[in-house]
Amino acid sequence: MELSASAAGGQGQAGEGGGRARAVREIAWKAQCRLNRRYRALVRRGKLKTVAITAVAREFAGFIWAVARAANAACAEAK
Repeated sequence: MELSASAAGGQGQAGEGGGRARAVREIAWKAQCRLNRRYRALVRRGKLKTVAITAVAREFAGFIWAVARAANAACAEAK
């Protein structure tokens, strides 16, 4: 099964929204790294997995908010 260029992480459609997609990818990668470290640290300290997952989910909501703000700011600049 082959992946499209955009699904494989390559360049998707050129032009409009390129900077926006880059900002979103950077925020997503930052979230991936931080939340992974956070979850592992909590479990290593003896927290229940459900407690660790809930803590990470709350922090993940903050990253979702950051992505939404970045997208709205890019749309506002485009106008």
